[in-house]
Amino acid sequence: MIPLPKSVRPALGEHLARVEMIHREDREAGLAGVHLPEALATKQPRAGLSLPWFWVFPSCGLSEDPRTGVVRRHHLHEINVSRELARAAE
Repeated sequence: MIPLPKSVRPALGEHLARVEMIHREDREAGLAGVHLPEALATKQPRAGLSLPWFWVFPSCGLSEDPRTGVVRRHHLHEINVSRELARAAE
């Protein structure tokens, strides 16, 4: 849980709606879901395809997982998120 001011709720809601659209498009394109830890992937093999496991800040592009060769969408690098948060705070 993260406390957020009420003033950011509309913008956050719009952002999450865009994220949901990206998730839906990825599913329709047949892309692999989010990479899960091995034990969780074994226990719940389809969890990585579900929206709750999708990234809040997904990458704009796709990349190949060097460990598995699977093409999937990853999250934005933390530096990019920090940079955008600092810009928004200004």
